[in-house]
Amino acid sequence: IYFDGENGNLKRAFDPKSKADQSFTAGGSRHFGQRNLFSGSFNYHRQALYDKKWIHNSNPYVALPFLLADSSVGDFRLNGLYWEVTYAREWIARKLYSGTTIFYNVDETYKTVFPKPQINHRDIMLTNGLNFRTSEIFYLGLTALYFDFQENMETSKYNQDQQKTPIFYKIRGLDNPLIFKGETSEERLMTTQGFDLKANGELNLSHVIFNWLGGFEKAQCQNTDGGAYPVAQGKWHSQAEFFKTDLALKINPTFSLSLFIQGHRRALSANHPDMDIRIYSSRSQDLTSGINPVFSIRNISIGGKYFYISQTLRQTDNYNGILHYYPAGANCLELNLATTGAGKYNLGIDLGYDQMASGDTKYFSERTDWFYDLITRTDAEYYTCVKRLTWAQINFSVSSNAHRQYSILVKYGLINTDTTEPIKTDRSFLTVNLVAAQN
Repeated sequence: IYFDGENGNLKRAFDPKSKADQSFTAGGSRHFGQRNLFSGSFNYHRQALYDKKWIHNSNPYVALPFLLADSSVGDFRLNGLYWEVTYAREWIARKLYSGTTIFYNVDETYKTVFPKPQINHRDIMLTNGLNFRTSEIFYLGLTALYFDFQENMETSKYNQDQQKTPIFYKIRGLDNPLIFKGETSEERLMTTQGFDLKANGELNLSHVIFNWLGGFEKAQCQNTDGGAYPVAQGKWHSQAEFFKTDLALKINPTFSLSLFIQGHRRALSANHPDMDIRIYSSRSQDLTSGINPVFSIRNISIGGKYFYISQTLRQTDNYNGILHYYPAGANCLELNLATTGAGKYNLGIDLGYDQMASGDTKYFSERTDWFYDLITRTDAEYYTCVKRLTWAQINFSVSSNAHRQYSILVKYGLINTDTTEPIKTDRSFLTVNLVAAQN
């Protein structure tokens, strides 16, 4: 059982003021012979979004240049199911392994206020992996992922109050959306396909362990309005590269140290639906590096982690003549305490503090209109303000003699910023996860 919620005024223009996610998952696994394993899980999830502005798209801030909206602010409700099935096989004893996972999700979202759009998702992911271990010292893994996502947004005239006329916005880039009155049903289908390839490995020299991961992703998306007579509404493609390395050093029996660095970069380009020109592009990247010392005494370990995050986001609206460049840096500190009790229980307590500040932000926005001032400028203020996050987490698990295990995780965080406005500007987060397992 999982719950995740957040609430507060510190948000971007199209973020909801409050959000509550709940999910219920049941799963199991079974061995067939000594080399075959089947596992699977079934999940029911629901979500409530409160005071979400305009947008019908479920995730407007995943670098989507084309959005569909109406002029109302209201609540959204989501109900969905997903299935996940995995088959794994050991081909050569303790040497060569493979696995395949199929993920399938369907969900339905509706807006509670006029004009009551309905959003349906169908998501498929297929993952294949191969792991080769030459010895206890070295292993290499390869993973290929294919994904196919569909989001269908429909506002039916039969759901509308006949005494009202909805106002729709077709947003393209950072300014000047198309505005029109809805007189019949309005439908948009967004399809996204792509693949992800990555490799990972480990070199274990007892007192020195080196882990690494690297890969890239490519995706393309198509927006189409209408049902029987579709009209193209823009397409985009993106490419991402990512890597992660970790060097763990065991200095002595009571002290270990790890050094880590990871990075991610994504570039997106979108074409105008009516003309063969680029209408929008964005590039984001982040680089994280840090250190994690851990002291261990008997059944107690105490650790501290410090890392620095460098981020940049560049948005270019070629059609409206707008350019935004947001550099930022974050200092992050964590303290960790973990203890075990004769294999019967495990307790972990984590505390953290992050502070993010923007760098030399640049704007070019001479040709702007009302949408820029109302929406895009609000997002710019969010990206450039100083944000401080304080959080705490506790994780407790206990095992019984009947091979049962129960665990609970609770995490709470508060993010705030300096502001001169009379309205309190902060955002709180709460996560609760309950697990019961039978071995």
